[in-house]
Amino acid sequence: MKIVLLIPVFDDWESATLLCDLIDSTFQQHGSYRASILFVDDGSVTSAVLAAKPTWKAIQEIQVLHLRRNLGHQRAIAVGLAYVEHHKPCDVVVVMDSDGEDLPQDIPALLGRAADTPGRVVFAERGRRVEGRVFRSMYLVYRAYHRLLTGRGIRFGNFSVVPFRVIKRLTSMSELWGHYAATVVNAKIPYVTMRVDRGPRLLGRSKMDLESLIMHGLSAVAVYQTASVRALMACAVLSGFLALAVLALAVIRFATALTIPNWTTAMLGGGLIVIFLITFGSMLYVFASLSFRHLMGMLPTRDYIYFVDRCDQIYPE
Repeated sequence: MKIVLLIPVFDDWESATLLCDLIDSTFQQHGSYRASILFVDDGSVTSAVLAAKPTWKAIQEIQVLHLRRNLGHQRAIAVGLAYVEHHKPCDVVVVMDSDGEDLPQDIPALLGRAADTPGRVVFAERGRRVEGRVFRSMYLVYRAYHRLLTGRGIRFGNFSVVPFRVIKRLTSMSELWGHYAATVVNAKIPYVTMRVDRGPRLLGRSKMDLESLIMHGLSAVAVYQTASVRALMACAVLSGFLALAVLALAVIRFATALTIPNWTTAMLGGGLIVIFLITFGSMLYVFASLSFRHLMGMLPTRDYIYFVDRCDQIYPE
């Protein structure tokens, strides 16, 4: 089995070197596996330095694909997949992070599941997590928000095994520019999940702040076409409740002898304005969303080359 490990990196080269040690050690224990590693340098500020070691035996080669600018984690994956499609034919691609939280020792199990389910993407479903309570709480909120707007639960991220023949379908979708895992689901590519625990970072602290996490979550939801429809339905329900409240106030004001405060007339007018704004705004959002979906947008398979600076061979030299 010819395997390419696709790993985006931003300034985390010490962790990347340690990760190579763990990958090689894991693969040496499974003698049938040999891997090539493609690090996608996402516009790092520091120099991309990997301390290659002669003791590596299961790793066949390591390359670093340098991008012209920082694109962000998801877009770096999109460019990497497009590069693999055009330059590194293989059997499967393993997508994982460089910080060590995606445990290399889980790769053989994922590859085994991929062999048992040919043609399907195998995602690592998140088991035990090592983050703090605040992050886990925010993650639960995100999962609830994701299910509400898309109708789908989500318990997996980038860590996955992708059959090479599936990559052409992925890289021809502009949605891949926004979110990798959501694009696999939205493209109706068959997939299975396998529960694995999440490990601690090898070095340092995560560079992902609250704003980045929120943007990441919004990007995942934006991929699904159902999100705009569900938003329209929610606005319609809200407008309906407001219309009932306005109607009740109107009946009390003009059809009964009950005394109500003078400000209810202003409330009636304000309620009608709010209903109009909600209805008009939601319709405008849905039509704009549907219009943009007819545009080709950024196609990774075609446009990845504009972001690639060079590809360096790191190991063997």
